[in-house]
Amino acid sequence: MILTLIISAVAGALVPKVQPQIRATLARHLKAGQLPDDAGLQVTAFAAVLILASLLLLLLGVRPSAGLVLLGGLLGYFQAEIRQAFGARR
Repeated sequence: MILTLIISAVAGALVPKVQPQIRATLARHLKAGQLPDDAGLQVTAFAAVLILASLLLLLLGVRPSAGLVLLGGLLGYFQAEIRQAFGARR
């Protein structure tokens, strides 16, 4: 369970770093009018890294829970905002 949260949180944190690669891959395979906007690209990148995190967990012999993978991914993706919110409380 904790491994699922850790791996999916790391994957969620990597979303901004993989967006350029996903944009380039989509640009190679889709026409210009079919490319997603920035919000769509973020969702696509988020889904891609969570799928890869789930596959990694399966390879490690862990049966990932979709809810835990999503929770970890969201925590990783929004980690800066979460830390800022906790820091503002002090």
